[in-house]
Amino acid sequence: MVIANRLHLPTTTSTMDVAAQSIREGAPHLMLITADEQLVARGRLGRMWTTLPGHALAATWITRNTPTQHLALVASLAVIDALKLAAPDVPAVIKWPNDIYIKGKKLAGILVETHGQGSAAIGIGLNVTTPAQLPEGFPGTTVAQHTANPPTPEKLLDILNTCISQRVALYQAQGWLAVAPDYTALCITLGKHVRLQLADGTTVLPATVNALNPDGSLDVVTHADNRHITVTNADKVFHDYLS
Repeated sequence: MVIANRLHLPTTTSTMDVAAQSIREGAPHLMLITADEQLVARGRLGRMWTTLPGHALAATWITRNTPTQHLALVASLAVIDALKLAAPDVPAVIKWPNDIYIKGKKLAGILVETHGQGSAAIGIGLNVTTPAQLPEGFPGTTVAQHTANPPTPEKLLDILNTCISQRVALYQAQGWLAVAPDYTALCITLGKHVRLQLADGTTVLPATVNALNPDGSLDVVTHADNRHITVTNADKVFHDYLS
């Protein structure tokens, strides 16, 4: 299947960098940018992301005239949708706000960068098949490690492209309330005991995630003094059983 409005590069610094330039040049809604290899892939909060060349998706979608507040959460649901279609036996879940995990190991990361009013880039790095030798210290997992019939990266990309289009269209038309029930059902962070590192450097230990707020932040209650803290994307949430 040929994906319309797709730019594919053998190698790039980051598909997010290419998307930023493409947005400035007037790229259309849901233009897709992919690469076989990213040299400086990045994730949320400035973290590095390891792309497995030939075995992973390195893809960025451009959105136009779309709310950006919940876009990363919406994208995480699109990844789950695609995995259910391509590898239905893979038990993928979401770690707030938008990391995809399987059995305690990270499968995919999502980064959303905004570019002016209503424009954004949704970057997704997803490990699909497993190379003969994984990089030393590779902390994540791949789809192929959890199913006997893994899709190829290109097949999964075709499916994910459709799922991104569908989820973004729903969010555009009906807003977060139409998406929230699916997200809360799949987010393993809700109700869990966690440790926090807030953006100001404050460490909170331990706490329980009480609820997902309407703006996509978390309402977290501290164990020490029963204090409610609003946790945003700028803060770090650690699940004890995933650390």
